[in-house]
Amino acid sequence: MMTSGYISLVFLLTFATLILAGPLPPPQDADPNSTDVQDSAAFAVESFNYFSKEENLYKIVKIVKVQQEIVGGAKYTMEVNLGRTRCLKEEDRNIESCPLMADQPKMLQCTFVILTVPWRNERRLLQSSCMPKN
Repeated sequence: MMTSGYISLVFLLTFATLILAGPLPPPQDADPNSTDVQDSAAFAVESFNYFSKEENLYKIVKIVKVQQEIVGGAKYTMEVNLGRTRCLKEEDRNIESCPLMADQPKMLQCTFVILTVPWRNERRLLQSSCMPKN
């Protein structure tokens, strides 16, 4: 059975460790070509396509900017340009082999926030917002 003194000591040591560790580092620019960024972007677009009400699938045209924070995993905040493809949702195809619609181009500028926790084999889309790209 733990005494309140023991619990207080554990709390005090935990608090002191957090204070001494200092604040988390600010977000840093990340390499858009890194495997983790590419995998996270693909996951975000797969989620976007799943929840989208459009018939056609979208794919990444360009990763414009990526920032990474370390927060109990890697948190990526990325700006991505998506293009509408000729492939339909009900088709089971590799999205990368889907051609973009040239005759009816519809481009979206999206911001995705993805949390990746590799040691748990976990990836989550925390935020997703898209608007037509001019």
